Amino acid sequence: MCKQRYLWTKAEDFAPECLEDVLFEENALVLKEDCYTGIFETPEIAVEAWEALVPGWNAFTPVGTSVQVQMRVKAGETWSAWLDCAWWSSVCAKPLKCTENDTASVQSGVVVMKQSFAQAFQVRVILHANGGGESPRLRLLSVSGIGAYNREEEDEPLYRRNVHAPGYAARRRDPALSRQMSLAAALVCLMNRRGDDVLPEEAAYGCMEGDGVSVPFAAAFAGCYGYTAYPVFCTLAELKTEIKNGFACAALLKQEERFRWVSVRGMDTDADGMQTVEMMDSDAYDDADTSRVWTLEEFCKHYVGLAIFVQDKVDRAALPERLPGELRFDEEHGDYTLYLRGEPCRISEEEPYTLCCTVPDGNAYATTAHKQFLFFRADQHGGVDLPAELPDGARTTVYLIRRGAAVVCCVTLPQV
Repeated sequence: MCKQRYLWTKAEDFAPECLEDVLFEENALVLKEDCYTGIFETPEIAVEAWEALVPGWNAFTPVGTSVQVQMRVKAGETWSAWLDCAWWSSVCAKPLKCTENDTASVQSGVVVMKQSFAQAFQVRVILHANGGGESPRLRLLSVSGIGAYNREEEDEPLYRRNVHAPGYAARRRDPALSRQMSLAAALVCLMNRRGDDVLPEEAAYGCMEGDGVSVPFAAAFAGCYGYTAYPVFCTLAELKTEIKNGFACAALLKQEERFRWVSVRGMDTDADGMQTVEMMDSDAYDDADTSRVWTLEEFCKHYVGLAIFVQDKVDRAALPERLPGELRFDEEHGDYTLYLRGEPCRISEEEPYTLCCTVPDGNAYATTAHKQFLFFRADQHGGVDLPAELPDGARTTVYLIRRGAAVVCCVTLPQV
């Protein structure tokens, strides 16, 4: 069977001759002292007729640091130019310069071959320090590919193998993030089932690249929480192995010419040998309706072969911040002004944001994301004009969410 996945996680994976101004210490690739830029570049890695390749990484990026990922592919005897796959940090993503050439193009973080197949590839990672000389820490690098060859499938049935996972309906989330939400909801399902309390909107900004979505960014976002997470082209047999090992995973489906992500959380086989797949699907009207069971045949019909594995936490978390804020009523404008660290903070439309608040109903929920939310925009003054649907005297939590951070405030409305 052809190898589809390459992982770099240990010191021996990062050969000294492939390193320039970087070293592997304390389970991560870091810049050498007094170096502001450093490179790890793999040797040529031969593969068998790959049609597409997807990189992945888990990294800790202090403010001002970043990780740049480039790939090039060999078709026949000709190498392509280096393609920019990502220039990433947990708080921002820089625009990419070269995402297409005659051989391949980068689409949602995936390198897609054009007319010929890849016979080899190289991946290059460039670490960038901040102005104070602080280095990012890269603890995982991955590359996975899918080929034109026939992939062998194992048909070992699984019996009553499933893991509990929460579900989140995309229709209940911020409509401005609809392009990112199926991936974000699937990812949050995998993380919140392990005890995190992430909002799908936070994950959506973590997955966002430009106006679209990046599959590697999604895995990197989970990596910020300490998980071993990476995108992978894989067969159904490998999905079964993840379930058997106790892990749910995100899988990409194509149904009626539309792509969406689901969280695969279990598989079963009945007395007649009928195999089924249990999943959480955000394409639902309510969180309670996200649990779905398909026959294995139906699932295979729509599964495109791309997944995201989110496995055990192995490192300290460097999760996006939730900053405590304060809302003070502004008599002049008749709205609330957001204060952060004691300073007024008017909300700007120059950067994408989500502004939302909880609707108190007296119920307890498994995760914060299961609560009822109202989504709205800042007013013309950049202030917070709370929705009229909130009852008088209600105590609500307001979230201002952007990539890399959220501001959280609690406020009690006056009795009228």
